[in-house]
Amino acid sequence: MDFIIEEIRNIADPVEREKEAIRLLTVFDSPYRGEIPRGRYYNGHRGQTEIDEAIKQGNTFYEQIHALVGDNPVLSRLEAEYSRNAAQSRKLLALDHPYDAAAHEFFPYFDDFDAAIKDSCRNAHHNHIFLDDMTFSPDLIGRGGFADVYKARHKDGRVFALKLFRNGTMFGYGVREDRLRVVRDILRNVSDEKELLAKEPFLRWQIIPDAHQGPWYLMDYLEGTSVQNLLLEKRLCEGDRHRALETYAGMLTMLHAADRCFVDNNWGAIIVGKDRIGICDYDMIGSCEALAAKEHFAWGNKTYAYASREQLLCEPPTKESESESFARMIDAAYNNGPLHQTPDWDAVTACKEKAKQNHSQYPSRRLRRIPQALHELVMPVLNYPKGIAPSAQEYAERIRNL
Repeated sequence: MDFIIEEIRNIADPVEREKEAIRLLTVFDSPYRGEIPRGRYYNGHRGQTEIDEAIKQGNTFYEQIHALVGDNPVLSRLEAEYSRNAAQSRKLLALDHPYDAAAHEFFPYFDDFDAAIKDSCRNAHHNHIFLDDMTFSPDLIGRGGFADVYKARHKDGRVFALKLFRNGTMFGYGVREDRLRVVRDILRNVSDEKELLAKEPFLRWQIIPDAHQGPWYLMDYLEGTSVQNLLLEKRLCEGDRHRALETYAGMLTMLHAADRCFVDNNWGAIIVGKDRIGICDYDMIGSCEALAAKEHFAWGNKTYAYASREQLLCEPPTKESESESFARMIDAAYNNGPLHQTPDWDAVTACKEKAKQNHSQYPSRRLRRIPQALHELVMPVLNYPKGIAPSAQEYAERIRNL
């Protein structure tokens, strides 16, 4: 929002200022982006105070543009839509079960989300027939640092997951163009890896729009809970832990054999279902050769709780560095969570300092909880200076024989 206001304010000529305002409002006129307030606050994570504050900010946005350029057809249309949706948001907040009302009084309001996703892919003729038989719900089922996940249903009863990339992220890309470039690179990369990602245990993708269309892709849905949440809730049973470790080690073995790295290794990427386990967050997979270049979009990406020494020092990810990340995941699986449970920046700074000095001793109290067969594998890479990193296949064999 601030970006649009500042761009308009910096133009002195009133006529040119109005032209630029119309251009910016038209360019950013997209129901699933956040630059222009839409008035749709329905994700189930906002209370009365938060929605009132969001509506107040939206009102301020339109008041500022009016003060700068007066009125114009584009602004009038967007403001009318905003006012209508903001009023609808307050009504939804008053309902006990707002999503149950979607098929009744509030269906047109919820349908905006569905239409936005479909309209973003209209030019992909091979996809739109399938999409016409889909219903995209604004019911949020998952959230990561870079994207939100929503549930989608086909008319034949099949359920899918819609991964929708947010404009505002925790990813560290401050410039909008950089964020959009990363999203396009992710979509292109996932599309290029179609053959690999069609294999188990990946929850394979179904539709990816062309790079300049919608910032989303549709993938298989698995009813279950991420290992990360099971650890946080201390609900990871021994059977599920073994299945998760075996699945993840097998996945890394397959990737490394194909000269690929997973890069962002973390327990949030794997879902434990009743009958199967699936890898749901595979955006950062890349070839070892491509990842050696700093220009690669996944270069530098990491989850700090499981980051290897190379990642902490901002060095290219390798199969050996992934061995350390998986060792940290094994440690977390047997200790109800990682060594650093929350993004404590003091702890992160301390970890980076240890990585620079290349000297640290992993807490023995945690290592004692790891089975001896795995203890022998993880110790050389958890203690600095690191020893020889075990291969993904070695991990897989030891886990299989536990």
